[in-house]
Amino acid sequence: MRSWIRSSKRIALPLAVLLGVALGAIGLERWGWAGRALSAEAPERYWIWSGGDPRDARPTAFYARHDFELVAPPASASITVLGDEEYILALNGVRVGSNRYASRAPLDRYEVGPLLRPGANRLVVELRSSTWTGGFTLRLADAAGAVLVTTDGRWTIHREYFGELFSGGPPVGGEPATVLGRAPFGRWGRLVAGSERALFEDRLSVDRPLLATHFRTPGDAASWHPLSQRPGGSVSLGPVVEFDFGEVMTGYLQLSARGGPATGLAFFGTEPAGSLPRVADALVTTIRHRGLWQDAVPRRFRYVTVLGLEGVTSAAVLPLVETTVEELAPPAERGLLGARPPLLRSPVEDVLRRELEGVASFGVGELP
Repeated sequence: MRSWIRSSKRIALPLAVLLGVALGAIGLERWGWAGRALSAEAPERYWIWSGGDPRDARPTAFYARHDFELVAPPASASITVLGDEEYILALNGVRVGSNRYASRAPLDRYEVGPLLRPGANRLVVELRSSTWTGGFTLRLADAAGAVLVTTDGRWTIHREYFGELFSGGPPVGGEPATVLGRAPFGRWGRLVAGSERALFEDRLSVDRPLLATHFRTPGDAASWHPLSQRPGGSVSLGPVVEFDFGEVMTGYLQLSARGGPATGLAFFGTEPAGSLPRVADALVTTIRHRGLWQDAVPRRFRYVTVLGLEGVTSAAVLPLVETTVEELAPPAERGLLGARPPLLRSPVEDVLRRELEGVASFGVGELP
């Protein structure tokens, strides 16, 4: 009997350890009590997104809006924000900042006290994802840490642009945002604020976008045409077009396009395009009635090739006053055992390439 009891104890102890490890893994994966304990001292922060079928792998772009009232705006207030995959944030019609998500990236932080006003205020953020799914979290707090605005179910999702969206006019349509969960949550884990970033407008060297100087299309790829002299400024340039800005620039690309929503690919270079790489530099997803797409991150380029974006009419750039290599090249993601994972393509890239094969006798991947 004693031998049996000793054997049972030897078996029970490893089983208990295994059971504890399994339960702990489940708890960590779902960010249960352990995750909440890590952030017990901080105000609650939630992730939101648009509704819809998470199995839908098509790219998506939409606006998230939140209106709020302030009796007396604080002199100093900061926004901490993170958007996966991309966000462009505006407060009371002024662009605050934008970025593209990188694994384990800190929250972006902006000082926005001067942009707040007594009475009605409006936050609008354009969100994009190449696979429909994603997440967005934001908190606006004063200098003492009091939370003025946070992401929750009171935000509204707009899948179409309307004229007074940014200016604070009456909202048109919309649907409640979907609350995904409380931070730390999912692959974003525990969030830490990074260093303060300059406001978007303060980083620009010009007040207006600079238009590309020339363009060419596959049917006439041997000749560059002045973009400013082409007839009909609203005429589509076709599904494949290359733009030349005349010199190498560092800044944010803007593309004008009719209608929408539409999806295309953008390739950047300092030399004219010859063979296009298999992985695009940017996925361009426009919102219905907006007519404008702006890149979320700055890049260094002279030439831009736009593939598959029906209705594109022109290209422009918002050049920066100065930039750093770190801003142009987000930190590389590290996979298992520190190895860098291979480059991945969005599913839509292969679809667009197949649809465009043979367009105007043009082999996708080559410019004559």
